[in-house]
Amino acid sequence: MDKFELIKSRHSVRVYQDRPIEEDHKAALEKRVEDLNQKEGVHFRLVWEEPNLFKKKAPSYGQFKNVKNYLIVAGDKDIDPMTLGYWGENFVLYAQSLGVNSCWVGMARFFNQDLVSEKDQKLFAIITLGYGVHPGNFRSSKTFNQVVRGKEPYPHWFIQGVEASLLAPTAMNQQKFIIHLKEDGQVDFENKMGIFARLDLGIVKYHFDLVTEDRGGQKK
Repeated sequence: MDKFELIKSRHSVRVYQDRPIEEDHKAALEKRVEDLNQKEGVHFRLVWEEPNLFKKKAPSYGQFKNVKNYLIVAGDKDIDPMTLGYWGENFVLYAQSLGVNSCWVGMARFFNQDLVSEKDQKLFAIITLGYGVHPGNFRSSKTFNQVVRGKEPYPHWFIQGVEASLLAPTAMNQQKFIIHLKEDGQVDFENKMGIFARLDLGIVKYHFDLVTEDRGGQKK
C-alpha cells in the first residue's frame, strides 16, 4: 500500500472484535517492538489477552470494548515525549499495514502504574490493538494554511507532508502544531500549548517524514 494511502486508511478504533490477534501478526508486532527498543532508546512492551485494564472508564475517551491487547508506551523519565510519539506512530502504522487497528490513549494516570516496573522509566501512553468491529471514522481537521508558515509557493513534497500531518491523531483532535518551511528548505516543527502537545508533535512529524523521505523531505 502507498504510504499516504496507509495513513489515510488508519483511524482510531475503540471497539474490537472478540477474537485474538493472529499469531503471525503477534510475531511481526513483537519484532517491531524489539527493533524500536534496541535502536531508538524507548521502552515499549506488548501485552496480549489481558481484558482487565480497560474495564475502568477513562474520562473523555468514549466507550472501549473488547480491549485485550495493547502496547505500553514507556520511556526514561527524562525522554522527550516527541520521541515516543514518533516511534509509537511508526508502530501504529506498521500495525495498520497488517490489518490490526489501534487507538492512542494518553491519560496514563488512570491506569495501573505497575505497567512500568523500572524506577527510572515512566508510562506516557497506551495504544490499544485489535481487529475493529468498524475501521473508524474520518474526523474534522484544520486547513493547510492554518498549520503552515513559510514563503510560497510551497514545493509539492512539502504540501504532501503537511497533508499527511493533518491526518495524524492528536489528543482531543486539538492539532496544536505549526510546520515551518525555511528558506534553506529545512522544516521545523513547533508545538503550541496543549495537553500531550509534545507527544502529538512526534506523531505529526512521523507522518510528515514517512511521505517525504523519498521526495526531498527532511528526515528525523
